[in-house]
Amino acid sequence: MTTIESIYENHKGLLQIITIGIGVIVGYISIIQPIIALTRSQNRINKEKRFKTYHELIDHFSGANGTPQLDRQITVVFELRRFKEYHQVTKRILTDWKISVLDATKPDQNRLIIEIDKTLIFIGSNWLKNKFTKE
Repeated sequence: MTTIESIYENHKGLLQIITIGIGVIVGYISIIQPIIALTRSQNRINKEKRFKTYHELIDHFSGANGTPQLDRQITVVFELRRFKEYHQVTKRILTDWKISVLDATKPDQNRLIIEIDKTLIFIGSNWLKNKFTKE
């Protein structure tokens, strides 16, 4: 038996493990890496969409696109709950708006104040309570 054949026979198991390891590395590079890149790309696109949507909602709420409509404002205040990454700024915006713009003595604005209060409570609550609260 030649030297190469004897080395192969003596280290057959090790060579198989090395071959499997190389196969796993090649599989990772060719399959997993593109999936990771696609996921990161989709996350970036989703983040940009959420950023745009949040700012459009704030524009509708504040009346930047014209006179704000009460029902639309109430809807926007409710929808702002979905933007967890903006909860801190949403809390400041709604609190300032409630203090400086709204008049609780007006019945129509009272509806908006109630919705703002509910949203502020939601934002301040823990995630478990928010997950199972239907309000």
